[in-house]
Amino acid sequence: MDTNEHLAELKVKAGRPLWQGVLAGAVGLAVIWILFRFGDPDTKVAVNRLASLTCIAGAVGVAVIWMLSRFGDRNTKVAVNRLASLTGFGANVIPWPYRAQTEARKLVELNANLLAKAIQGITHQAGRDPVLAGTTIIKLDERINVELTVRWKIGGLVEGAYQTTVSWEISKADHISAKVTADNAAVGVTREEANALNEYFRAKVYPAFYRAISG
Repeated sequence: MDTNEHLAELKVKAGRPLWQGVLAGAVGLAVIWILFRFGDPDTKVAVNRLASLTCIAGAVGVAVIWMLSRFGDRNTKVAVNRLASLTGFGANVIPWPYRAQTEARKLVELNANLLAKAIQGITHQAGRDPVLAGTTIIKLDERINVELTVRWKIGGLVEGAYQTTVSWEISKADHISAKVTADNAAVGVTREEANALNEYFRAKVYPAFYRAISG
């Protein structure tokens, strides 16, 4: 199996890039400085009040996001993570495992067909018609575990439906491992195929995840 067939196609849907937020902040500060420096007395008073309210609102917003991401229920955490991922606001105060869960899920959803095809193609070259049948993402302290279950078929004299489950573990620092944890095919996954699967996730899937979470 030539894994290069799948390597360059992973798509990433990143949130608002950090530089856009920095640029918007810089423009806002420049406008405030110009109005304060050259405006009439009433304008300067209004600018002072606006700046104070903006700082307070920003600080309160970041604090609320942090509290919800730490102490909210599961649905609240998911909603806050998605909002921060889409807007970039408060993303840096959300703990890495929660942001990682959100970005990993988005990555899998965007590349479901490609990942299914790669997993089946690497582990069972004789298979066909792979479908990503299930995704489970679990937070483990400063790591996450992404479990992907692929259903596929095999033709010829012995036709049937099979299932292969891959467990991909990621830390904040790096890819840890990707390995087959369940497989009901008559012919098992060889060591070479297992190594190729791990290399595929290390070399191609993890960099796409890293780009998404780094935004």
